[in-house]
Amino acid sequence: MNCAGLNIAVVEAALGCETGKSFLHDPGLSDWGFRTGDTGEYEVDVVTVDHLFDTIDGGKAAPFICKIDIEAAKRTCSSEIIHGWGAFPW
Repeated sequence: MNCAGLNIAVVEAALGCETGKSFLHDPGLSDWGFRTGDTGEYEVDVVTVDHLFDTIDGGKAAPFICKIDIEAAKRTCSSEIIHGWGAFPW
């Protein structure tokens, strides 16, 4: 694992506007083409950015990088997803 010994938390979940469940689907577009939706091969948890930031002990750590590729969800989620940006050390 390339993060062994580092203070990194791996979260196996999809990022969304609200917490819940979704399904992971591979439409055959390489490793970068996975999608989530109402149907798929694997059920996955859905978490929000705020939920992720709430799990950080602010006295010990702060988020450093958060890359979000939301493509189709831009119109429906973009404003809801960015509430937690105040946790970044600008």
